[in-house]
Amino acid sequence: VKNGIAVASTTIIVFLLNGLLTSDFKAKLVFWRRRHVYPGFRVFTTLIDKDCRINRGALENIYGKLPIEPNAQNELWYKIFKKDEFHPMVFDSHRSFLLSRDLTAFSFLLLCMYPMLALVASLFFLVSCSSLIGYLLFLLAQYLSCSLVSQHYGNRFACNVLAHASVFNTAGN
Repeated sequence: VKNGIAVASTTIIVFLLNGLLTSDFKAKLVFWRRRHVYPGFRVFTTLIDKDCRINRGALENIYGKLPIEPNAQNELWYKIFKKDEFHPMVFDSHRSFLLSRDLTAFSFLLLCMYPMLALVASLFFLVSCSSLIGYLLFLLAQYLSCSLVSQHYGNRFACNVLAHASVFNTAGN
């Protein structure tokens, strides 16, 4: 019974902590940018040519000249995404990105809360300084690795939308 209560409590705490951060803040933690955070803001200028599955010509035939201004890129990308959001390739990559983004945010929360917990641990439980520093480095590595994985998933998600649209969409707007 105690293990069940601990698991349920942990799940609720993780859910509540994750809800403290906005989607935009989580994206900033992932992509390390202050403006134009999401891949959709640079999908037609940076990402499109890095993915051989995307047929730029087909997209231009459907949507006209592809935008280069970040806000216009994101608007067009989002329009394309909404048409295909439930296609399995798009849906699965979106889900993977959201999960990795939330893991990144939670890793960041743990990293931020750790100094307070370490202070309490060192005062009341006589934990060695070297083990506290070691765990801090572990939390930092965890945040950085989660962030890099999430960047990959986010960029892949943005490209999956365009790859699917360039192959399966035949009519504009």
